[in-house]
Amino acid sequence: MSYLVCDRCEGYYELQPGESPEDFSDKCECGGHLSYVQDLEEADGLNEVCQGRGFELKKPIVTEKQVIFRILFTVPAICFFMICAIYGGSVPWAVLNQLVFEPDSVTNFFGYVELFIVMSIFAGCFLVAAVALSWRLYVNYLMEYRTDLRWVAIVIAFVVAIVIGSFGERYLGDLFVIGPLIGGFVAGCIVGKSYMDGLVNGGFPAGMAGFISIIILIFLFGGSNAGTSFEVILSGTLILAIPYFMAFFIVGSIGGMLGAGIRKKVSR
Repeated sequence: MSYLVCDRCEGYYELQPGESPEDFSDKCECGGHLSYVQDLEEADGLNEVCQGRGFELKKPIVTEKQVIFRILFTVPAICFFMICAIYGGSVPWAVLNQLVFEPDSVTNFFGYVELFIVMSIFAGCFLVAAVALSWRLYVNYLMEYRTDLRWVAIVIAFVVAIVIGSFGERYLGDLFVIGPLIGGFVAGCIVGKSYMDGLVNGGFPAGMAGFISIIILIFLFGGSNAGTSFEVILSGTLILAIPYFMAFFIVGSIGGMLGAGIRKKVSR
């Protein structure tokens, strides 16, 4: 894409198909000079489009590096909020289960009700925070910053990460993290247009692979769960699976960005 950038108000205008810099004056109404660039990263410190020119108002420009940093910061925050929500939600479920199915064991009814209300609010607040952050991640970063999704790259990143992740920890020890790293790297090499493409195509599939692989390991090799309630098994599994998602996502993202960077250099 091509842009006209004002060096004074730090606004920009995206040239539409059929438009050229010659179609516009080189002066902005704010008094600044309009420069022609092909990449917004060439112009640092831009804020918003100059309204004096009548250009369409756009959101503040966010560079690829800033988007990557914010995603790598936001995803762990979402994971933390989800863990808190699941843990907090398991308590009201256990309390309700005891009140309904084991009423004789309840010694302080109002105390149980109070605990149910408090922990429900606790879980609800963290769940709302997780959903709000997820929506912001999707709208402000993933949707706003266009990425090239390649299903071949996504499938490869997922398969490699889940195969090595499911059995690597059992047989390779700490080296099982090479699964998301290799999967993300291959995905990044396939996409290769930008570091952001490498992160999205390599990181998120690897994260889902980590989430699913730990669930597989728990149910295949976790031993007997006799005497353990379903809500305890479910909440415990999810609380353990979310950190695996986060770890695989970060490692897969690193691999994806490495692969995309190498692909970009080779293509040049």
